[in-house]
Amino acid sequence: MSVRPGPDEPLVVLVREDTGSSRRFVQLGGELDFATAAGLRRHLDTLMFGNISHLVVDLGDLTFCDLAGVRVLLRSNRELRARGGDLTLLGPCPWVSRILTALDLTDQLRIELGASAGMDGMDGMDGAGSRR
Repeated sequence: MSVRPGPDEPLVVLVREDTGSSRRFVQLGGELDFATAAGLRRHLDTLMFGNISHLVVDLGDLTFCDLAGVRVLLRSNRELRARGGDLTLLGPCPWVSRILTALDLTDQLRIELGASAGMDGMDGMDGAGSRR
């Protein structure tokens, strides 16, 4: 399932629940930058405060990510690890991969390269999932 933003929404955030577990799947599409990072942070905070300990973030449909976006991902990763959880980044596009490599973050973040997993196999839309 591909996520594409519309003209009035530079970043799309879809959240799916892995039924019966503390894992959530977050799929991003569009641009994650200074203007959209705060919205993503609110989505991720809502999930984490809801006792979610494992987040899988699909970056395959991101077309751009700046330092503000990377900071949101790092912050979420740090908070989840402090609680014994984890954050996995799936299939970042070449642009995002270059940023993570240039900032020497590939050892700090769990990154699964290659094709993004999509949302197949995930059950039901989470109440926190929405389009921004």
